[in-house]
Amino acid sequence: MKKHINKVIYTLLTLVTISPLEAAYTIKGGKLLEMAEVATMSVQEHYSAAADAYQNEKWEELVRQSVIIVKNFPASPFVHESLFYLGAGNYHLQELEQADETLSRYLKKQAACKYFEQAIGLRLAIAEAFRHGEKKHLFGFKKLPRMIPAGEDALAIYDEIIAALPHHDNAARALFGKGKLLTEGEDHRQAIESFQNLIRRFPKHALAIESYVEIGRNYLQQATSEYPNPDFLSLAEINLAKFQDAFPGESRLTEVQNVLGEMQELYAKKLYETAQFFERTKKPQAAHLYYVKLSHRYPNTHVAELARKHLEKKANSTSDNENKS
Repeated sequence: MKKHINKVIYTLLTLVTISPLEAAYTIKGGKLLEMAEVATMSVQEHYSAAADAYQNEKWEELVRQSVIIVKNFPASPFVHESLFYLGAGNYHLQELEQADETLSRYLKKQAACKYFEQAIGLRLAIAEAFRHGEKKHLFGFKKLPRMIPAGEDALAIYDEIIAALPHHDNAARALFGKGKLLTEGEDHRQAIESFQNLIRRFPKHALAIESYVEIGRNYLQQATSEYPNPDFLSLAEINLAKFQDAFPGESRLTEVQNVLGEMQELYAKKLYETAQFFERTKKPQAAHLYYVKLSHRYPNTHVAELARKHLEKKANSTSDNENKS
């Protein structure tokens, strides 16, 4: 086992160290730079080349020119916008970790940013990609495979967007993405809170409709994975009532009603199983009480039909005995 681990580590280190040797390096200003990163023009000319690359969607050239500006002219006023260009270029080249790190630097560097909304939009897209399964490079090295889950990174990005633009459409999308990611991680309470925050801030947004649906699903998952707490059912009923009030006639109301029906079946089944237990243990009066409770509390469920049959059978049996006597 140890030999295998050492082999894996050796392979990874080899992947990290081989590629840099293939590039040519030079010393400039006390820094070790790849030849491709050395400035060959003025900062204004390199910035103009970067702007042209951005407009023409030449992402590799955009990254190259932006890196030249950032590394060779760190005190230049062109550096700030070059950070955005670098982040945008890396995003389009699917280097999402580097893109997010650079865009975050760009947003924090100045109070007023020319590409503020574009940078926020790119970071949201990165978070969404992470939520949908895009992974990070091992040890942060671009030459190593993408194997590290990035869910925590996505949550951090969502929270920053929500704080930066609390009433912007991107905040609604971030709240929804956060809720979905928390749902996938089975953190149902936090997921519901995120969806409810979206509804409060954006009550007529299309994602508010989706949020009502997701809240219902989360209550169902809680009821399924935990001991059926009646509070979950009550909260699901409140969610449906609010949905009906906010969006009367919405087609997706049926979906939330169906989720509530599944919850009622689940709770009814638990009561039915308890009644069956009392029957098996020769406690007919206790069983009778649970059948009655079930048929009154969840009258429209499939299980309630079974309970009513038991009650009818019991009533007929009692009537027969009375007639015989």
